[in-house]
Amino acid sequence: MNPELERNLWLEVSLHKLLLIPALVFAAAALVHATDPTGIGVNKLAMTGFLVTTMVWGSRQAANSVLEEARSRTWDIQRMCALSPWRMTWGKLLGATAMSWYAGLCCLLVFVGSGGADLRHGVEVTVLVLAVAVLTHALSLIGALVGLHRGEGLQSRFANLLVVGLLVFLLPNVMNLIDPKATLLWFETPLKRLPFAAVAATLFAAWAVLGATRAMSMELKIATRPDAWLAFCVFAGVFITGFSGVAPEPSLPLLRCLCATLCVTAIVQSYIAGFSYPSDFIQMRRAERAVAAIHYRRALEELPLWSVSAAFALIMGVLTAALGAAPELTNQRLDNLGPVALAGALMMLRDLMLLSYFGMTQRRGTPEGTAIIYIGILDGLLPALLPQIGLSSFVPAFWPPFFSAPLTAIVILSVHCAVVLFLALRAYRRLEAGLNETPGE
Repeated sequence: MNPELERNLWLEVSLHKLLLIPALVFAAAALVHATDPTGIGVNKLAMTGFLVTTMVWGSRQAANSVLEEARSRTWDIQRMCALSPWRMTWGKLLGATAMSWYAGLCCLLVFVGSGGADLRHGVEVTVLVLAVAVLTHALSLIGALVGLHRGEGLQSRFANLLVVGLLVFLLPNVMNLIDPKATLLWFETPLKRLPFAAVAATLFAAWAVLGATRAMSMELKIATRPDAWLAFCVFAGVFITGFSGVAPEPSLPLLRCLCATLCVTAIVQSYIAGFSYPSDFIQMRRAERAVAAIHYRRALEELPLWSVSAAFALIMGVLTAALGAAPELTNQRLDNLGPVALAGALMMLRDLMLLSYFGMTQRRGTPEGTAIIYIGILDGLLPALLPQIGLSSFVPAFWPPFFSAPLTAIVILSVHCAVVLFLALRAYRRLEAGLNETPGE
C-alpha cells in the first residue's frame, strides 16, 4: 500500500466516525422521507449532503494534509522520502479525505436507493458528482502547495473560496443540472446536458489531479517541463470555443474564434502562474545559463511558468490580429477580437514583467502587492485623474483604446512593455554584477 495513503488513513479513520456518519445520514434521510414520501426531498437532501461533505469538508482536509505538516514542521521530512510526486499526491487526496468520501458515499447510496432515477441516470449523476468532488479536492491541494511554496496561506484560502463559490453555484442548480432531458449546444451539436457535464467534469478533474502532481513535484524539487501547462491551455481553449456558437466545419470564423479563445485562456493562465509562482533572479539566472550552455530541456525546466503561457498568448494574439475581425460584428465578441487579443496579451506581458521587476528590486514586503498597486495606478487611477486636471488627451497613454482603436493600443502597450523590459533587465544585470563581485574588490 502507498505509505502516504496508509499514514493518512490511520490519522483520519476511527471506529467512532465509521459508525456515527452513516447513522446520521440514514436517520436524516428517514426523517425527510417520513415528511415527504415522494422521494424528492430525500433526493435533494442526499445530493446536497454529498456536495457539502465532499466539497467543503473534503477540500479542507485535502488542503490541511499539506498545511498541517508545514505547521508541525514535518514537511521537510516528507520531502526527503522516496515517494514519487504521483504517489504522494494521490496518497493525500484519497487518504486525508477518506472520511468525507465515506460520508459522501453514504449520501450517494441514499440518492441511488431512493428510487428517483433509473440505472443509467443514476450512473451519470454519480460520475458527475464524484468528478466534481475530485476536482475541488485537487484544486484545494494545489492552493495549499502554492501557499506552501510562497510561505503563506493566501493561495490555499483562494482555492477554498473558489470551492465555496463553485458550491454556491451548484447547490441551487444541481437538480436542473442532473435533469436527464435537458440539452445544450456544443460546436452547434445538440447534446444531453447531464452526460456532457459528467464527461467534462471528469476531464477537468483529471487535469486538476495532474496539476496537483506537478505542484507536488515542484515542492519536492523535482524538475518538470511546462508541457502539461500548455496542453491544458489548449484543452480549455477548445472546450470554451465549443460554446461560442461557431460551426465546427473548417472556416475562417472558427479559426478566428479558436485563436482568440486560446489567447484569452493563455492570458488568464499567465496571470495565475505569475502571481502564484513569481519568478526570481536565481531562477532566471539558471535559465539563462542553461540556454547559454545549449541545454534547452534544462532551460524549459527553469523558465518561469508564466513566461511559457505568456509566449503562447503572444503567438495566438499575433495570429488573431493577422486573421482580423469581421467588420459586420463587434470586436468585443470573443470570436471576433482581432487585434484586441494582441493588445490584451501585451498588457498581460507588461504587468508580469512589472511583477518580475519588483521581485528583483524590492527588499521588504511582497512584490505582488506592489505590482498590483502600480497596475491599479496605471490602469485605473491615472486614467480617472487626468481628465479632472484637464489632461484628457493623455488618458490613452495609460488606458489605450482597446476596442475603438486596437492598433493604437498595440503601439502604446508595446512602448509600455519596452520600458518595463528595460527596467527589469537593468535590475537583473545589477544583481548579476553584485553576485559576480569578489570580496575585497
